[in-house]
Amino acid sequence: METINNIVNRKACDNMTIYCFNYSEYQKRGNVIMIDKIYQEEFAEKVINSPNTVVVDFFADWCGPCKMLSPVLEKLASINPDVDFYKVNIDDNPSLAEKFEVMSIPNVVIFKNGQAVDRSIGFVSEQQLQEIISRNR
Repeated sequence: METINNIVNRKACDNMTIYCFNYSEYQKRGNVIMIDKIYQEEFAEKVINSPNTVVVDFFADWCGPCKMLSPVLEKLASINPDVDFYKVNIDDNPSLAEKFEVMSIPNVVIFKNGQAVDRSIGFVSEQQLQEIISRNR
């Protein structure tokens, strides 16, 4: 399988490196596992009552770092088949965001046995998220 890094363009700009992910190219190559969006009505069934470790990405459509994190989570979903991955839009589900104390996004919460056991706030690398997932299996 081709890695995300093989299709990321690097551009120099004002002494910073900007990573531009070509999502449509990645999608064309068949490497995408789409992560289901879930809503409050199904949250208990899919997350709280799941026998698996569950990764929930609390996001918003207008959030730039959330958009950058999506392909990272999709890749992690493809290499962690024993873990369930879901997305919760905080604008559509404000009570879930409040219940799980989501104050900043992206906010990735790891659930195990129905409990929030770990979280990552802001954009983080694939390696950092994989470490969080691995320690909470």
